Amino acid sequence: MNPWIQLGPLGISPYFACIALGLSVATFVLAREARHGGLPRRDVFDLALVVIPAGTVGARLLVALDDPAAYLAQPWRLVHPSGGWTSYGALLGLVLGVVVLARWKALDPWRVLDVFAPAIAFGHAFARLGCLAAGCCHGRPADWPLGVNVPWSVRYYAHGRLPEELLAVPLHPSPLYESLGMLGLFLGLTALRRRQPWPGAVFAGLLGSYGVLRFGLELFRGDLERGFWLDGWVTTGQIVGIVLVALALAITAVRRRACTPS
Repeated sequence: MNPWIQLGPLGISPYFACIALGLSVATFVLAREARHGGLPRRDVFDLALVVIPAGTVGARLLVALDDPAAYLAQPWRLVHPSGGWTSYGALLGLVLGVVVLARWKALDPWRVLDVFAPAIAFGHAFARLGCLAAGCCHGRPADWPLGVNVPWSVRYYAHGRLPEELLAVPLHPSPLYESLGMLGLFLGLTALRRRQPWPGAVFAGLLGSYGVLRFGLELFRGDLERGFWLDGWVTTGQIVGIVLVALALAITAVRRRACTPS
């Protein structure tokens, strides 16, 4: 894995290439889900043109939670090209953008969120591969019983991307784990879309399932800069994962009650 691909004098970042790929494939899913949901594809794509930048802004802003003191001392880091990104922030930005713009276009926000949910999961599965290529969001040293020869261990060699003691050490490819998990989540959400009991069910499924997935994946992560709380017992990602699960349960209770005939 290499954080840069050199094509002669041109350097290409696999990280941003994978994000672009994720956005591209998500567009096809979005078109299909809009057709299935009975929403005008033109309106859905208009939403996407604004929602995607909103997700990008959220991805940069929420990364400050990993180290609030550092970003308060140097707020310019939020707009620096080498600054970090967070998938939780992207999800928050996307959701807020969808809700606001759906209201503006007089569309049911819950139906629109249900359309976006499978596309978000599918696109994220490809975008997460960029983290694998860049060496960020890396895992802790692999400790499988088979030792260093397990086929899913990934070796990182880029100096400056990892602590020196982890260079050339087989690590858990946690971005790949998440990518595979998101593909499974996409299949589950697609099946739920075909028999969803009430508007908002697919979106709630995305929030709850991703919260559980991310909580478990944090156990394999080895990048210490992602933030720890309660004397190192939980990470920022796990806390947000718990919040997502609680939010999904709350949405399920409220929407099921609202959509059940009295």
